[in-house]
Amino acid sequence: MDERKSRWRLQKNGLPQGSVLALTLFNIYTNDQPEFDLTRRFIYADDLCLATQSTSFNAIETRLTDALSSLSNYYTENSLNANPSKTQVCAFHLNNHQANTKLEITWNDQPLKYDEHPVYLGVTVDSTLSFTQHAMNVKAKVTARNSLLRKLANSNWGADPKTLRTTAVNAFKIKTGMFSKSNRQLNFKI
Repeated sequence: MDERKSRWRLQKNGLPQGSVLALTLFNIYTNDQPEFDLTRRFIYADDLCLATQSTSFNAIETRLTDALSSLSNYYTENSLNANPSKTQVCAFHLNNHQANTKLEITWNDQPLKYDEHPVYLGVTVDSTLSFTQHAMNVKAKVTARNSLLRKLANSNWGADPKTLRTTAVNAFKIKTGMFSKSNRQLNFKI
């Protein structure tokens, strides 16, 4: 711009965090990721979730291990690095007899961590998809915010009611995810 140039920046791996174009460039670059038989992919930005279903835990383990092996080949061919240490495994089911069964899946000869309550896109899920743990987490965060608001309301310098209400509504919306257009009616009721 105006004959000024930015500095060159060497990136060892990946795109700069916080870059406006990073996610778009990553999605274009990885648009040809392989698809796998009997396995679904859910991709959001640079997060990939693989899912499959079966009546047998062994079949699930085999499908996901094979899919991850193919994904490793794709990553190698495209100069991408897999990060098995950040990868989690969880089983969703309503069969209480097998509630303690843990999937044993490896990726690049590294066993993946089984997590009973993984967090995906900010939502804590559990094996029954009841979202109980997520609700408890949100409740704890809102309770912490309410404690802060109580202290503000009871302080000597006295925040005015309008400031307290604005602070309360915004703190509540941020922690509960209630700021989208789909929740507009609920926003007016607060």
